[in-house]
Amino acid sequence: DTGADVAASPSGAAALRAGRVAPDDPQAGFGGRFPPVARVRAVADGDTVRVAELAVTAHFTPGHAPGSTTWTWTSCERGRCLDVVYADSLYPISAPGFHFLADATHGDLSARFRDSIRTVAALPCDILISVHPEFSGTDRKLRELAARPAANPFVDAGACRAYARIFEKMLAVRLEQENAAATRVAH
Repeated sequence: DTGADVAASPSGAAALRAGRVAPDDPQAGFGGRFPPVARVRAVADGDTVRVAELAVTAHFTPGHAPGSTTWTWTSCERGRCLDVVYADSLYPISAPGFHFLADATHGDLSARFRDSIRTVAALPCDILISVHPEFSGTDRKLRELAARPAANPFVDAGACRAYARIFEKMLAVRLEQENAAATRVAH
């Protein structure tokens, strides 16, 4: 609507252009139509997109959706530079009937999902911005910042590793549930 430049992974770009969730998206079964985006630049993993002086790097993190992309950049203020990460969701949620483990429609997606989690954990990360603020403690950090403005709780070199640990555990639980369900069906 604004005419802003749009950049996404090839899978994300295809979904945006089509105006619907990709068929291989774990949440496709929920539906998902939206106004198509006519001009979308597909970027490769590791590509840098420039907006004026800002250079933002794409890191593909498929799992939650096939086109999921995490973006990183360096932000400098008053002589101090920090690594900022906008982490796409790593939440292993899906429409009913979808399996991250292999099923009749696709192969095993769990290794790719685990790789995405490891990618986020390994990024240089002084400040984490997450698509789901509750998973990075945004509300708590805002309260702490209001109480003690001199100590910025958003600056946390361990934030991406902590974020990744949350989803490692969630994915492990999800895969255990899928394995248990497959075992019940087999017997």
